[in-house]
Amino acid sequence: GALEESVWKLDLAETQAPLSSVIAQQIGTNPLKGMTLGPRSGSIMERALAKGPQNPRVWLLKGIGEYFTPGMFGGGADKAEESLRKAIPLFDNDKPVAPAPAWGKDEAWLWLGRALEDQPPAVGRAPVVGQHPLAVADRPQLGDDHPVGRLGQLLGGDDVARDRDDAARGAGR
Repeated sequence: GALEESVWKLDLAETQAPLSSVIAQQIGTNPLKGMTLGPRSGSIMERALAKGPQNPRVWLLKGIGEYFTPGMFGGGADKAEESLRKAIPLFDNDKPVAPAPAWGKDEAWLWLGRALEDQPPAVGRAPVVGQHPLAVADRPQLGDDHPVGRLGQLLGGDDVARDRDDAARGAGR
C-alpha cells in the first residue's frame, strides 16, 4: 500500500515504525497470519530502531506492539514497560521541525500507565521517570474508578500529592 511505498521512497525510522505497527495489527484479524506477519513486523521495527535509536515515536510504537504481543512470542506488559520507559525521556530532547512528526508524548504516558496496570505490583520496580501533569494535578473529584484518577495514581500522583500536602502542613512523611 501507500505506507509501504513511502517506506521505500523515504527510508526513515518515522516511516518504518508505523509500517511495522500496521503489519502487526493485521495479526489481530487472523491470528494464523502471525507466523508470517509477526517476523516481518519485527524485522521492520528492528530497522526502524537501527535508523532512529533516539526517536521516541519508534520506542513508543515498539512498546505498544509489545503490549499486544503475547508473552510466548516475546511481548507482554513488562516488555512494553521497558520500551515505553525508553520513549518517555527521549521526548524531552525531541524537537522536530515541521513537517516532521511531533506526536506521541502523552500517548507514551498513557501506554505506560496501561502496561503498569496490567502487571502485578513489583517490589523494586523502577519509579516512573518524571511526572506527567495528570499525576500531580489536583483532582479531588476523581476517584480510583475514574480513568484519569486511576492513571494519575499509577503514575505516582497520589504519593506526590500526599507528599506535597504533608510538606505544606510541616508534617513530613
